[in-house]
Amino acid sequence: MPFFDELPPPPAPEAHVEYRSPPWTGPPETVVLATAALDVLLARTADWAAWLGGVAVAPTGFELTLTVLGRVAALEPQAMAPRLDGAGEASPRFGVGFADGRKAVGGDRHLHERRLTGDAAKEIVLWPRGGSGGRRRWTQSFWLWPLPPPGPLTFALSWPAEGIDEVLVEVDSGPIREAAGRAVELWPDDRPLPPVGGSGWTRYV
Repeated sequence: MPFFDELPPPPAPEAHVEYRSPPWTGPPETVVLATAALDVLLARTADWAAWLGGVAVAPTGFELTLTVLGRVAALEPQAMAPRLDGAGEASPRFGVGFADGRKAVGGDRHLHERRLTGDAAKEIVLWPRGGSGGRRRWTQSFWLWPLPPPGPLTFALSWPAEGIDEVLVEVDSGPIREAAGRAVELWPDDRPLPPVGGSGWTRYV
């Protein structure tokens, strides 16, 4: 009997499955987003200003960008950019509220621990995305899921470290909902969603 005949065959390679991202983590990859103007000045002091410009809208949510401008350029390299995702103790806090009472906060420390079910009628997520900055101007993008219901859409900003108390600005969600109807799906995304574990979605990063 040949020496190697009794060795077991190597295991078959596992089939590769490409999942699409859960809807609360970003816009659908197969959709051309439509744009809508916000032009919301959230706060202005002697030293700082913060605002929201245009948004990019999908049928499932929209991407918005928070911009902060300092009147005086930061001198120290380590102080060049505040944490606009709200994760730092001295950072600006930014949040969004729906007309039905749902609220989401940027920099939610418990976001990755939440067991999201994907129920767009009950849940809300403000997911931090890319950011950049220099010595005077900083930006942070967020994906807000799902689309807001009809009625007012509230933006909240607080930055006690720089003398900005809680500011609330309401806008009509209508233009954003209208823009969602102008988004174009190029083709269906047939990839499956990530598997569900326990009582909800597995943590997804």
